[in-house]
Amino acid sequence: MEGSDQCQCTQSCMKQVNQELFEMALKFVSEKDAAKRRKLPKPVDTLMDYACNFKKANFVVKVNVTDVSNNPKRDVIFAHAVILEALLQGRDALREGADMEFEWDVTCSHPELTLGKIYYIIGKDGTTFNVNGMTRVRYDLMGTALVIDPEFKPLLRVLMHSFVTELKINKGCLN
Repeated sequence: MEGSDQCQCTQSCMKQVNQELFEMALKFVSEKDAAKRRKLPKPVDTLMDYACNFKKANFVVKVNVTDVSNNPKRDVIFAHAVILEALLQGRDALREGADMEFEWDVTCSHPELTLGKIYYIIGKDGTTFNVNGMTRVRYDLMGTALVIDPEFKPLLRVLMHSFVTELKINKGCLN
């Protein structure tokens, strides 16, 4: 509203990428012609480019979801997860065994996080806030965040393993 001090900005919902990544990987591995395959985007390079574009992402983690709940007062869904691997550090120190808290708008159809499942999350630095004198960080699963289910298809599991290997070889991003 013109003349209003109220923020009118909203973040878009994140998109589901499991099928897209699977199809990209399948196309790449199925191409028999070496010359044509060289011209195709390499799925691992695509993920590296995304994760290392700091306008889109600052961190990459592998997590196990420990809780998913709805907050009807704020129209958001919260999830807690334990970090299994901190593959790319953002502003905050992310370490194995630490808890991460995520939120996204209740109107978004993605992500669909399931209790007890493992996901790779590529996202932006979180928002720091205080609750009863304790500092906490909450990460938005909106906009440019990606949530990847390595068990979506076996080929996607292989792709994510290769992506993790690439991150470890490079010790993060090259840029």
